[in-house]
Amino acid sequence: MNASLLDVNRTESRCQDLTGGQQIGLQDKDSIWPVVILAILLQLTTVCLNVTVIIRVNRSGQNKAQTRFLLTSMACVDLFVGLAIITYNILNMVFGLRQFFGLAFCDLFNAVDVVLSSASVLHLTGLTLERYIAICHPFRYHKLCSKLRFVVIYMSVWSMLITSACIVFIFRIHTYGLDINVLSCLEQKQHACVFFVGKYFVTIGTALTIAIPGILIVFFNVKLFKHVRTLSVRSREMCEATRRPSQESMGIRVAKTVVILTGSFLACWLPFTIINVTSAYLSMRPVLSDAFMLALWLGYLNSAESLKSDYVPRDQYDAVDEKCEHAATRVRLAEVVEQLESAVAEVTNLQQQLIDQKARYEKQQGTLKSKNMQDTAKAMKLQSKCSEMSQHFEKQEAILTAKDEEIANLERRIKEQGLLYRKEMSEADIEKKQQRYIARLLEEEERKRSRNPSTVTRNNTNTARNPAQMGVPKTKGKKK
Repeated sequence: MNASLLDVNRTESRCQDLTGGQQIGLQDKDSIWPVVILAILLQLTTVCLNVTVIIRVNRSGQNKAQTRFLLTSMACVDLFVGLAIITYNILNMVFGLRQFFGLAFCDLFNAVDVVLSSASVLHLTGLTLERYIAICHPFRYHKLCSKLRFVVIYMSVWSMLITSACIVFIFRIHTYGLDINVLSCLEQKQHACVFFVGKYFVTIGTALTIAIPGILIVFFNVKLFKHVRTLSVRSREMCEATRRPSQESMGIRVAKTVVILTGSFLACWLPFTIINVTSAYLSMRPVLSDAFMLALWLGYLNSAESLKSDYVPRDQYDAVDEKCEHAATRVRLAEVVEQLESAVAEVTNLQQQLIDQKARYEKQQGTLKSKNMQDTAKAMKLQSKCSEMSQHFEKQEAILTAKDEEIANLERRIKEQGLLYRKEMSEADIEKKQQRYIARLLEEEERKRSRNPSTVTRNNTNTARNPAQMGVPKTKGKKK
């Protein structure tokens, strides 16, 4: 119990230390009226200058469509800052709007304030980048800054700003990093709408909406300044060579415009950035101090600067832009002429090489034609020889066919002769058998005679009379 009372007492003492024992938003009436008068003058100046910018930009019609669109959009944003946000801050300082409308009203206007201030800075960044491309890279302008790409980027940036602001203020992400007890104490003593932020929101928001765009603005303006200075030097050299009046004063005016724009942006937003980050990381007292309010109004002064209407001057700057582009075009044309001359020399060399190669090709083609003719003659000779050989082969084939027929006839005759020979041989064998048989019979008769000569004589007589009775076979066919 004693520990909790000690924490409550520490919280109360810290709250008293931060507020000074007063309600937040209550100011001395006598000391606040000079500030209010200055704020009203700033508001009137902001409204009048931005209305003038809108009228001058859209009546002249000398600028590119993308440039007119960006200038008109940025002037409308700054005009709304002068009409709504500065009015809201004046009434908040004098009357304290929290006690009349509540915390939701304060969060709504704080969100609108953050969105419009961020949009103004981002418009200035986009305009710087657009002018850098138009002057330093004029030949790539229509590709890089096409209307479709412009509209897509523009709608994407506004959607991201509105969506992130809604998420931050609905879920009160901007209070992350603050002591809950101290925050509740400050809100109870809050008489006006005070924007309490934690160190996380301050770091990320400042980096995304002021630091990074500021670095880009300074970077591209420095490059633009160097480019304009280089073009001025080249233009002076070319004018001296051609005895024409120099445009150096125009380049100096453009460079001065770029330097003043960069310096005014840094002078308006750098103090607020430093004080805002310091207040988030050290204590809450700088938020409640006059230095913070002065830095905030100095940031609003950026919406009232009249130099943005001369960011692309209607007469002189357009002339300088056009002349810078012409000077750059002349320089590039000179470089292109040199490149074309060298290219012509290279083309001449290549043409001579092509002529030589053509002569060599024709020579080789003639050689190939002669070789082709020789090969054709050889082919014709070979073809005639082939035809002769084919005729010879046909004759030989006919001869071989006749020989085959003769061989077939001879084989047939040999077969017939063989059959006759075998037939004659068979008849000769029969005769030989008959002769052997007769000889055997005669031998038997002789033996019988030798045994019985009378019987043999009678038998021989009978045999001579009837030889068939002796059993001798009859022969058929011719005797050999």
